[in-house]
Amino acid sequence: IAAGLFWKSNRRAAQAALLCAGAELALNLLTDYPGGSARLVDFRNHGKIDLGLAALTATMPELLGFRDGRGFFLVQSGAITATANLTDFRPGR
Repeated sequence: IAAGLFWKSNRRAAQAALLCAGAELALNLLTDYPGGSARLVDFRNHGKIDLGLAALTATMPELLGFRDGRGFFLVQSGAITATANLTDFRPGR
């Protein structure tokens, strides 16, 4: 949705939103849990990778050189971090 909202006003922000969403989708599809398709990433590592994706999301405006939409990426990064920290990634839970 964010990519569509940014598309006319800021193509770099739209592309960053698509990149972040694609990375998160790929991680979810590759994780070993119901709904995952390839089961290449165990659930504990999923949490660690999620925190890395949160950091990447926060730095997208600086990496791609845009200012408009920066707040969205910071809020999104915070939401990913909060969700990852509230999730119990221990096996068998």
